Amino acid sequence: MIEHARIIEAAAARAMLQHRRETAVDALAAAFRACAAPAWQACGDAAEVEMRNEAHRLMDFFEAALVSYGNEPLVRYLLWLRQVLSARQAAPDAVPYCLDQLEQVFADAASASARAALFATLREVQYALRWHRSARDWRVHSPPNGGDYLAFEAALLAGDCRQARQLFQRSLDHLAHPVAVAVDLLQPALYSIGCQWQNNQISVAQEHRATAIVEALLATLPLSPAAADAPTALLALAPGNRHGVGLRVVADAFARAGWQTRTLPAGSTLPAIIDAVAQDMPRVLALSAAMAHHLLSTRLLFARLRRLHGGQAPLLLLGGLAVAEYPDIAARQEGVLFCPDLRTLGQCLPRLDKVA
Repeated sequence: MIEHARIIEAAAARAMLQHRRETAVDALAAAFRACAAPAWQACGDAAEVEMRNEAHRLMDFFEAALVSYGNEPLVRYLLWLRQVLSARQAAPDAVPYCLDQLEQVFADAASASARAALFATLREVQYALRWHRSARDWRVHSPPNGGDYLAFEAALLAGDCRQARQLFQRSLDHLAHPVAVAVDLLQPALYSIGCQWQNNQISVAQEHRATAIVEALLATLPLSPAAADAPTALLALAPGNRHGVGLRVVADAFARAGWQTRTLPAGSTLPAIIDAVAQDMPRVLALSAAMAHHLLSTRLLFARLRRLHGGQAPLLLLGGLAVAEYPDIAARQEGVLFCPDLRTLGQCLPRLDKVA
C-alpha cells in the first residue's frame, strides 16, 4: 500500500516537473548567473546557452530520480557539478542555492502529493551533498599499458596528432583488436582528460580537441566487409547522449563478427531511431547510454518498438557507462541484453548470434 502511494506521488511529481520544466530551467539559469558567473566566462558568447543546457541536464537527472526512486545518480551529478563550478571560482554554496531556487518553482504546486515527492527528493539530495565532499574520479589508476596511455594522453593534450597516431598504431599492432586498444589506451586517456577538465586543469578547447583526435584515429580503421546475407545491427546513441567515441569501436566489433552495421549520427532523436528501425528492420538495435537519465529514453524507445513491431522487433542491446554505473536501473528494462563496457562486448556478440 505504501509502495503504491509512492508510485502515485512520483507520477504526479514527474508530471508537475514536466509541466513546469521551462520555468524551472529559467530559474536555474538565473541562479547559475547569480552565483556561478566566473564558471561560464570561458564559454564567451555561448555562456547563456551553456547555462541553459546545464539547467536542462539537472532537470533530466531530477526526473530520473523521481522515476527510479533512487537519488544516487542525481547526487553524483550534483557532486560533479559542484566540483566543476568550485574549480572555476563559483560561490561555495552555488549548488545548494540552485536547488533552493528549484524548490521555489514548485512551492505553489496545486498537487500536494506532487509537491511532497518533489520536496522530499530535493531535501534528501541537499542532505547527501553535505556528507559527500568530492565527485568521483574517473581516471583509470592501473591501466594495463600505463606508459603508452600516459604518452597518448600527453599527445592528445598537446594536440600532437602525429605522436597520437604513432602510439595508436603501435597499440593496434600489439593488441590486434580495436576493442582492446579502446580499453587499454583510449578510454583511460579520455577519462583522465575529462577529470582534468572537471578540475579546471585544462580548457574545454583542449578536451574537445582531444576527443576530435581520437575520433579521427578511429575513423581510419577499415570496417571488415560483411557477407550480403549477414544480419544487420543498427547502432545509435540513446536520445540525449552525445558521447559517441565508443560507438565506432562497437561498429568495428560487430563487423569483425560478421555483421553488417549501420550507425546513426549523434543527436538522432527517438522518432528518427524508430524510423530507422522501420526502414532497415535490423536483427539487433544497439544503444549506448552515458548518463542515468538516458536510461529513461531507452526504456520509452524500447516500449514503442515492441508496440509497433511486436515479435518482429529487433533484439535490443543496451550498453554504455550508465549501464555499468546503474545496473539496477538498467535492469528494469525487460527483454534487453546488457553490455556495460567494451571489455564485455566480445562476450555479448556470440550470444547475439544464437538469440538473434
